[in-house]
Amino acid sequence: MSLQSPQLSAFSVVRQPKLLHIDVSREAETTLPDLDRGNRTAPFLPSFLKWAGGKKLLLPKILPYLPATFRNYHEPFMGGAALFFALGPQRACLSDINPHLVDTFVAARDQVEDLILILDRMPIEEKFYYEVRASRPSGVLERAARFIYLNKTCWNGLYRENSKGDFNVPFGQRGKQASPSVCEPEKLRAASKRLQGVSIKKSHFRYAAMQASAGDLVYFDPPYTVSHNNNGFIEYNASIFSWNDQQRLKGVAEDLRRRGCHVIISNADHEAIRSELLKRFNGTNLRLRLNFHEMRWCTVFWGNTIIK
Repeated sequence: MSLQSPQLSAFSVVRQPKLLHIDVSREAETTLPDLDRGNRTAPFLPSFLKWAGGKKLLLPKILPYLPATFRNYHEPFMGGAALFFALGPQRACLSDINPHLVDTFVAARDQVEDLILILDRMPIEEKFYYEVRASRPSGVLERAARFIYLNKTCWNGLYRENSKGDFNVPFGQRGKQASPSVCEPEKLRAASKRLQGVSIKKSHFRYAAMQASAGDLVYFDPPYTVSHNNNGFIEYNASIFSWNDQQRLKGVAEDLRRRGCHVIISNADHEAIRSELLKRFNGTNLRLRLNFHEMRWCTVFWGNTIIK
């Protein structure tokens, strides 16, 4: 599909974004005295993305395990970055291996008004959805608009790619599930304000964690597993987060703790994770009932000293 089609003329807004790289400073600390440690009633600033597997609803249960004070915040599997938006840390590094997601956060930070203009011109129509899904915009701003549009209109906010790296989730806006618009200006502006001064980059979690220093908070929310084979893992960026990746994450987390970092990991509520991978961490199971039929659960591991 040509990006010059009448319906996609919204993509014609082209300004080069400021691709910032922020050097993390040691000068400031974030103190969290007002979070009420799991009993907070004030609303969190929500993510501007609908992210399958996000922790928005589990945030009140995760907050009690955070340190009261930390220096810099790191989130190597940022996804929708629900915890980041809830905390609003003074200094943060967000990263992910998904380049489309990273572009979207960069555009939301640096070009939010142009992004709003594009999204406001994109209709929620099934035919248009598949045209956008098939498009390959070249600019960061246009790629961000495409990503947000697909995120808001695909089935269940799922991000999935096929073996060729193409997004392949079907259209999901039908009947009572349909949204009136993909453009939420105030939510985007609030997110942009919170993202100012934040380092956002494409990076493997191992390299992203290398930036952390003593006193920093590192939050890992990796793709979940239920067994030692690939059938139990969620597809993530046209590849599978394998058992070997989980073992690498264990090594990275243990190294961070030896260096004096605060480490929080939300992972699958499964015996293999608890007994084989993260047995040297403190851990607790979290469950949240969404309705009569549906339950969400995970295990949260935390601490900044290795348990012998």
